[in-house]
Amino acid sequence: MNQAEGVRQIVERARAGDQVAMALIDQTRQQAERGNKKAQQSRKLIQRYLNKNPPSTMAGDERLGVNTNPAAQSALWKARKSPPDVFASTVAKTAPYIGPWALVCAIFHGPILQKGSPLMVAAATPKSKIAACVRRAFRLQRVAYDPRVPISSYCRYTASELGE
Repeated sequence: MNQAEGVRQIVERARAGDQVAMALIDQTRQQAERGNKKAQQSRKLIQRYLNKNPPSTMAGDERLGVNTNPAAQSALWKARKSPPDVFASTVAKTAPYIGPWALVCAIFHGPILQKGSPLMVAAATPKSKIAACVRRAFRLQRVAYDPRVPISSYCRYTASELGE
């Protein structure tokens, strides 16, 4: 791995919330300020990457266009047409490596969420990233696939903007 790839990985891990990566960047900054030549070079590379790749946001702090684990994202999207139990297993395996909004989108495009399906059972788990994403995807599926479901059941602001 070259330096540019290493910098990219560290910055993207930090952006995804990895505290070790954040600490590494902070230590690099501190060492650079103390005059460490290698740290100064690393700091320049980090700054160059940040300048070329500014963060973009949607749905809170979710990064768009940045996938911290392309293999996980690819596996999840390939599993969308799988049976519900296979898809649920793939969601469980890949969720730690994918941001919440990307997970919601993938679940939305997966099998229809129905009472008793593996993901709907998981949705009852308190304080779980997967459960929260499944509940949001379920609400989106209801709005998308059943014209009787009001948009306000997903988001009252969007419903208001659309005249509902």
